Amino acid sequence: MRPRRPSRHLPFTSYITGLAICAIFFVTTARAAEPFPCPTPGLPIGFGLPIGFEPSDVVWHPRLNKLFLVNDNGMLAMLNTDGTGVQLTNVPGDLEGVCYADPATNFIYIGTETPNRIYEFDITTNRITRTFDLNNFMVSPQNRGLEALTFVPIEGHPEGGVFYAGHQDDGRIFMFSLPIKTSATSTSVTFLGAFSPVPGRWDIAGLDYDRQNQIFYILYDAYGVVTVMRLNGTIIAEYFVPGLETEGIAVKPSTCELFIADDTGPFWRYSSFPPGDYDNDGVPNCGDECPGTPPGTPVGPNGCACDQLDGDHDGVNDCVDRCPDTLPGTAVNQQGCGCDSTDSDGDGIDDCADDCPNSPFAWPVDANGCACNQIDTDKDGVKECWDLCPGTPVGKSVDGNGCSCDQLDSDHDGAVDCIDLCPFTIPGHAPDEFGCSCDQRDSDGDGVNDCLDQCPGTAIGIQVNYTGCPTGGGTPYNGGSLHVNTPPRLNN
Repeated sequence: MRPRRPSRHLPFTSYITGLAICAIFFVTTARAAEPFPCPTPGLPIGFGLPIGFEPSDVVWHPRLNKLFLVNDNGMLAMLNTDGTGVQLTNVPGDLEGVCYADPATNFIYIGTETPNRIYEFDITTNRITRTFDLNNFMVSPQNRGLEALTFVPIEGHPEGGVFYAGHQDDGRIFMFSLPIKTSATSTSVTFLGAFSPVPGRWDIAGLDYDRQNQIFYILYDAYGVVTVMRLNGTIIAEYFVPGLETEGIAVKPSTCELFIADDTGPFWRYSSFPPGDYDNDGVPNCGDECPGTPPGTPVGPNGCACDQLDGDHDGVNDCVDRCPDTLPGTAVNQQGCGCDSTDSDGDGIDDCADDCPNSPFAWPVDANGCACNQIDTDKDGVKECWDLCPGTPVGKSVDGNGCSCDQLDSDHDGAVDCIDLCPFTIPGHAPDEFGCSCDQRDSDGDGVNDCLDQCPGTAIGIQVNYTGCPTGGGTPYNGGSLHVNTPPRLNN
């Protein structure tokens, strides 16, 4: 075990500026370490590693559900959480830290000591894609520099978050922003500051950030303890850790598992970690599916408040979801309801089937959810409410009542208006096919309607009397020839 050395740097508050967020770290003091909280002994899972493999750090990758393990002889191992399926890759350098930034990508990040740097490593090609040099910021004696590495995601940060590198010699954690999202080639490094989690303590050997609980786990090898700390610097607990030279720590919160890598060779998996109740909601961490519940918020047996749950996975939390059983893949509104569960206009027809979603309140609607003032079935420009002729042929001109002339018989004589030459036939008078009764016709054009004309067929120009017969005598027309008498000449 390495001797304890006092810190040569005073702790200070680090304030990150120029980012979407800021992190304030408060000066804290160490708590009395508690006994290791997990059942012991743990399960040894390093049986598939080569003989002589000395682990120096470990991280659990959530997308792959794999462990990545590095050692100080330039070897990277990927394996299952039960120790099986070991795959080895040679990576040059004294490898001391490993982490992931965005689990959706194929990159992990490996920290090296002497020199202090971070590799971006592609796990699909097994190649280093770029190197970030930290030597200008992490000054250290030989083999007492970067010893631990983790990543803290930050919403809105242009690079997705910040890297935290533990310094073995002075016990500080250094914060860096690297261009892992804004560039595919840049190797620039932005130093954001450093802080001492526990004043006077050195030999940080391992770092892990539990994203689910927003908790740091800081492993101090020389002291044989792990410090549990919130992002704001508040120390929640400290636990003694079994092992001789523990140098790597990883937490898998979804299954309450803890992984400890020992530089002397052993690699252990422990259960029932983390203990306690970080969000003080009455549900222990290992059974709490929703860590970080705001203080005082009612929760269910799984530690979740309604605004942390989305039972039907529709993107609307259960607090505001009025339709909690929406079928998978259904598009929903802000209340979490699909169209088949919503009747926006209250007409009794769900929005999926409602062709008229804004029907007037309390108006009768048809099977499609449409009121008569929303429908124009014959497309004549007159809504059904006012259309007296709902079946008008397409293209026909209509009046204000939606009727074309071939749909109207204004004088009710049996002849539609389009062909009715006598639109004002008196009721009861028999019309012909053009809608004209005998009192509306003058077939021979003699000025006497056919009803009174006793001499139909009078030749044009012949003067007739009121009976429609020629004046000056003669007999009424009987279908034969008509003899027209010359009227007497009057003397002056």
